[in-house]
Amino acid sequence: MSSSALPKGARVGTVDKFQGQEAHVVIMSMATSNADYLPRDIEFLFSKNRLNVAISRAKALAILVASPDLLTVPCSKPEQMALVNTLCALVHYSGRIASREMPASARVVA
Repeated sequence: MSSSALPKGARVGTVDKFQGQEAHVVIMSMATSNADYLPRDIEFLFSKNRLNVAISRAKALAILVASPDLLTVPCSKPEQMALVNTLCALVHYSGRIASREMPASARVVA
């Protein structure tokens, strides 16, 4: 999707670019489909700081777009397991909220 397809005034950029800013709605893409296509290493993609910055920028709604395969990325160190677990916890938490607040026809599950 190009930025021309977005509503007027929509801003597009990286997590780093938006640090310190807010928006009513934030959409973050993990930008890879599985462990074979990681753009960098696990520590970068699953960085707790980067996820926090992205999600905490939203005033009303944060949407994280990620392949379910990212929940099963192979890890070689306990630190990597902790990082992947952060994404797992986020998915679990969002599912609990979705099941309470959204009608079944609107739910999306990973």
